[in-house]
Amino acid sequence: MQRYLEKISGPLLDRIDLIVNVPRDCIMRCRNLQKERCGKLNSDLDNPDIEWLCALDQASEKLLATAVDKLKLSARACHRILKIARTIADMNNHESIELGDITEAVAYRRMDLHFSSGSLT
Repeated sequence: MQRYLEKISGPLLDRIDLIVNVPRDCIMRCRNLQKERCGKLNSDLDNPDIEWLCALDQASEKLLATAVDKLKLSARACHRILKIARTIADMNNHESIELGDITEAVAYRRMDLHFSSGSLT
C-alpha cells in the first residue's frame, strides 16, 4: 500500500475528499435530502452555499480555526471539511452541523494528510 500511495501525487490526493464505506441506503437517503434541500449535492456547494448551509456554532468554529492553524489548511481544504461535516450531519439527521460532525470531518482530513505525506506510521 505504501508504494501505491507514493505513486499518487499530492495534488491528486487533495481532490479526493475521503473514502469511507457507507451502506447504500444511507447514501441514497443523504443524496435525496441534499437535492431536496438545495437542488444539488453537498460536494457541489459553492462559497455562498457553504456560508448558508455549513454555518457553525461558536465551539465548532473554534475547532475548525484550530485545525486550520495547526494543520496549515488552505481555504479549499477548509471548505472541503465544511462540506464533509455537512454530509456527516445529514447522515446523523442533524439539522445543522454539530461539534461532533466537524470533529469527525477534521479527523478524516488529518487521516488524508497523514496518507498523502507518505507515512503510514
